[in-house]
Amino acid sequence: MEGEDLAQALEKVRPGQESTKGVAHQRLDDIRLASVSCYHFLGLLAHGSLNRRRDRLAETYGTGRGGNYSIFLDTSSQDKVLEPNAVLVVGFRLRRINSNRGLHWIFRHICIISTPIWSGFSGYRVKLWMVDYKTENYLGVYEWAGANNALKYVEWLGRLLRSLSTKDSVWYELYSNERLVTYLNEHRVNVLSSKQSS
Repeated sequence: MEGEDLAQALEKVRPGQESTKGVAHQRLDDIRLASVSCYHFLGLLAHGSLNRRRDRLAETYGTGRGGNYSIFLDTSSQDKVLEPNAVLVVGFRLRRINSNRGLHWIFRHICIISTPIWSGFSGYRVKLWMVDYKTENYLGVYEWAGANNALKYVEWLGRLLRSLSTKDSVWYELYSNERLVTYLNEHRVNVLSSKQSS
């Protein structure tokens, strides 16, 4: 499933063939998944299992799809799920704010408020929030416990991102049995972002 286009992976039927009832059911299921995540988030928060890391901020990495992405937020968790590591990479371009740098600055400073709706998914370990400052494209690089857990999450996330992003900009790559440190070492760009303070 590595390098699979998210739209192809998620759309099991042609556009227009889904019934209104089916779409409504999917939306309710997505809300349920987000609600369960929020519930687990409260438990993680109570046990001090959620953390922010600052030593990797502004480090820059490339992808096989082009662009240099710099870390602007680094969060982690530990929910005691014991499964082999997997790395999940998700790319997207936000639709409504386009190339407005002021709105992108605001987004990068408030996006952490979304933590409850995704950090409670089973197996979440690390999320690196990244941006290509030249294109304003975004990247989420995750370490997950269990590739199946990562896939369940990205199927939910993909439906959310497609409603917020420009057409065909959402994609993902899933690397089973790989550690985040290995992925980062292989994709490091030997420059620090000049936007560290952004």
